[in-house]
Amino acid sequence: MDTPIIRRTVAGYTHLLNYTTGRVTSWEPEQAAYLLENWHRNVVEIPADFREIFTDAGQINSRLFRPNLLSLGMKFGFPTIVNIELDRKCSLRCRHCYIGNEDLAGKNLGFLAQYTPSQIDDLLETLHQLGVFLIVITGGEPFLQPNCRVFLEKAAAAGFVTEIFSNLQYLPKWFEESSPTELKIARIQTSVYSARAKTHDIVTKRKGSWQRTMKHLLELKEHGYYVEAATPLMRVNYPDRNETEVYFKGLDINQSFAWPILNEYYAEKTGKASLNITTAELTVFLRERPDFLIRTDFSETDTSPVCSAGKALFSIAGDGSVFSCSQFPYAVGHLQQNSVIEIYNGDLMQGIRHLTNADVAKSGTEAAYNFCIGNNFSETGEVLNQPAFLRNAAQAVISPKGGE
Repeated sequence: MDTPIIRRTVAGYTHLLNYTTGRVTSWEPEQAAYLLENWHRNVVEIPADFREIFTDAGQINSRLFRPNLLSLGMKFGFPTIVNIELDRKCSLRCRHCYIGNEDLAGKNLGFLAQYTPSQIDDLLETLHQLGVFLIVITGGEPFLQPNCRVFLEKAAAAGFVTEIFSNLQYLPKWFEESSPTELKIARIQTSVYSARAKTHDIVTKRKGSWQRTMKHLLELKEHGYYVEAATPLMRVNYPDRNETEVYFKGLDINQSFAWPILNEYYAEKTGKASLNITTAELTVFLRERPDFLIRTDFSETDTSPVCSAGKALFSIAGDGSVFSCSQFPYAVGHLQQNSVIEIYNGDLMQGIRHLTNADVAKSGTEAAYNFCIGNNFSETGEVLNQPAFLRNAAQAVISPKGGE
């Protein structure tokens, strides 16, 4: 009997995910084996909450279970989500992109783009052993990579759910003919910089890119995929922000803004922070959307982890480098030198996952807004040092005369 259930036995428990309702539960392995075998029968010993996890809610939507997977990984100490960057080749040249033009042109296949089917099997088996449920396929542009189809089909067959981050300039025929349930695709996210085609095309530097992206986004939604639009906030699209928000609400598509653009990513100085909106513009934006600014208080007695990086999630770049998070550009290993398991359990990854709120407090930070160790490192080269323009922008908003 087909059920929307994925399971992993790791850290002494069997963990179950229903990828249509988002529910996650953990059981002793022997108990889980008995319940899994008998849940559909009229057996008194089957708890009601166990039966309920088999409810099929229809559409696969990773927004329902992403937070639950992260909580699971943090509680039991294993990775539940991994980002895999197939390659860095892309058809767009977005102004804020962290990938260099040489990689975007993609004259040569990257390390992961050259993986054979058997190598993909080995990687998926290792991720399964670690406890990963969700694989996020990114690029560059993943649909341009020759082994994208193999990755997706093998991941689904091996019991993973998948997200895809794509510019949606191109959809291969094999994907158009597939279905979300067949490939277990839980989310497709694309960047849309404005409700106005002209603004979007200015950012991508490709005329007609907005029309192609929106055409495919709407087709995928109609085909039953859960789709989202991400909008990095910049000076060029700031005037369109409200129109963009209203536009996607009218389409019943989840759209969110991202901020800020950082100067450095993957140790490459870019100078792209000049694309950021001004403090005055940010002040208006945050007054319109007060929930966007998230405060974190730090205490020297708070030993809870700073975030889930390196513990509940990690990232594999197209060149085979491994990171604690896709937003934290500090390599902790490489697949040419060590296995995924060795890297995940290695000293560098351990050092990142063991950073606590107390460590931040001891560095002199008592409270911060939108604090992210990856953003900190990208801009300043220091994990606990939040960039000055982030601190100043937040202070301008929360102070009585901020931005006025």
